[in-house]
Amino acid sequence: MTRPHERPSRIPIVLASVIAVLFALGSYFCVWPPDVVTGAVHTVGRAQTAAGDRFEVVHYWNYFDFYDTVLVHTSPAGVVTSHTLDGDDSKTWHAPVTVNEADREVTVRLSGRRKVSVQY
Repeated sequence: MTRPHERPSRIPIVLASVIAVLFALGSYFCVWPPDVVTGAVHTVGRAQTAAGDRFEVVHYWNYFDFYDTVLVHTSPAGVVTSHTLDGDDSKTWHAPVTVNEADREVTVRLSGRRKVSVQY
């Protein structure tokens, strides 16, 4: 409680502002802070072929240096294989996936307009 002749403390406002700025800078340059706490695996892209092959691009903080981005392929028989697309990626919210069924090739567009293709 403040006395009539005292001004309220600005420490909570300054502290909250500093935390918000650090959160924003960390999110932009390094790692999304909720990923540090939760260790969540995010699906950032999907595709499926007419034959039943399913592809998911998953993205997670690797607890060391930035993010791992992995293509997970589930065949119609249920066999699951994974291919690391980038083991040192920046935070990605969306990764478009295209499938060329004739050539049995999946292409994923990563951050920075980089494209990675995998044969399946």
